[in-house]
Amino acid sequence: MPLERALGIHWHVDSDNFRFSVDLKDQPATRRGILSTVASLYDPLGFIAPFLLSGKLVLQEMCRNGTGWDDPFLKNCSQVGSIGKLICELGKNLHIPLLCACKLWKGCQKELHHFSDASNSGYGQCTYLRSISEEGNIHCALVIGKSRVAPIKVQTIPRLELTAAVISVAMSNMLKQELDYADIEEHFWTDSQVVLGYINNEARRFHTFVANRVQKIHLSTTPQQWKYVPTNENPADHASRGLNTNEILTSNWLTGPDFLWKKDKPPVANIDIALTIGDPEVRQAQTLSSHTTEVCLSDRLSKLSSWSGVVQAVARLIRRAKGDKSNSYSTVAEREDAKCLIVKDLQRNNFPEEIKLLRKGLSCHLAAGCTVLMPS
Repeated sequence: MPLERALGIHWHVDSDNFRFSVDLKDQPATRRGILSTVASLYDPLGFIAPFLLSGKLVLQEMCRNGTGWDDPFLKNCSQVGSIGKLICELGKNLHIPLLCACKLWKGCQKELHHFSDASNSGYGQCTYLRSISEEGNIHCALVIGKSRVAPIKVQTIPRLELTAAVISVAMSNMLKQELDYADIEEHFWTDSQVVLGYINNEARRFHTFVANRVQKIHLSTTPQQWKYVPTNENPADHASRGLNTNEILTSNWLTGPDFLWKKDKPPVANIDIALTIGDPEVRQAQTLSSHTTEVCLSDRLSKLSSWSGVVQAVARLIRRAKGDKSNSYSTVAEREDAKCLIVKDLQRNNFPEEIKLLRKGLSCHLAAGCTVLMPS
């Protein structure tokens, strides 16, 4: 049977599987040599993404330590053994069975399950296509996987978990377009209760980092699609921590978790997705209250020094209120109206209870010499 080759990936037609073959040259144990070794594997679908994460972590540690491109390996590097093991394994043929050749029976029901996870070392996601035949047969296989090292600038685990969730959404959009599955049923799984709290919360405002990523998730998915999966059943945990070649074949990375192979879906986990008090990603809510104080006419007129000036000012205000914009002197009638208005305002502020009684038709007792003018 023929053997198809493409950038180091061999498709064995007789056994219908992929095999990774690397012609490893004698590379020095330097930053340049390690990068050349890691980049020699072409894996666009992420079949061995957990394996490549180990080499990326060594490169990141060398960058963090300021190692030059042709400087030898630092003796105090914590992953000297890991990079040696990586170079040895890359010299061998990596045989990855094509388990992702998902069985698509006629009229079968198809589902996409996206898993995401993060750790201090890295973050990643993996997507599985689950098909269910009319007879009830179930098959599940890996479609695509991604693994990335955590940024050198330290980020919190919830932020990395949220970033991994955004990658799952991006992979969902890409797969629906490439596989032409516009109406396929999709499920998103994460083992972070904090991320589920961010996605399901619409009453709080978050800081920019979290707010932008939650918005991207809401644009393509609904909160009901996001579910909790325990860490020990989350295959994306391998993408965030790394595996060797033997562990890839023996773990659930290629086949997915066991509950995807069962006919009955697992019950929704009863977890608390409420945001904790004092979450640093939640913006502090500020409430502004305004208090208005009523200022009476007599308080404003107290700035004038004479009675005649007060009467003239109020007369002009009355004229402006009537829409008259003339600048001529006030008339006698206008000044009398102004005096009456000033007296009524003073009485309203000094005798409020007496005025209420008079309006009700009751009698009241005033001090000698006091007169109350009933407002019109």
